[in-house]
Amino acid sequence: PILLTVLGGVLALSSYISQLHVVSRAARDGARVGSVTLEGPDGDGSLIEAASVLQAQAVLDTTGYHCAGEASTTADDNANCNVSARWWYDDPYHYVTVDVIYPLDVGAMPGFPENVSASFTMLTQQQ
Repeated sequence: PILLTVLGGVLALSSYISQLHVVSRAARDGARVGSVTLEGPDGDGSLIEAASVLQAQAVLDTTGYHCAGEASTTADDNANCNVSARWWYDDPYHYVTVDVIYPLDVGAMPGFPENVSASFTMLTQQQ
């Protein structure tokens, strides 16, 4: 029984780390795409934010972590997933931050949070 408990814990932790990696990658890739999206001198950041969200959702979709939104194409999208982007200015630079929250699926293991979340910020080319 002790060995099975330890094995179950190792499997749950492995699943958690795998899901955390996918969510972190989605946030990082979304911020990367947003950081190279150009809007022009009078841009308000809406194109950057939209490109960031679409890229993060596409990464989730291609890895099997379907997230409800415009980039999703499957019927089994997860409505509890949240991908958001924020473009902001801190003199003299512009930044984009992408946040991804995905419901955790490691079974009934106590001590794990309900969601896996990641946030990533990058400097944009809008300088």
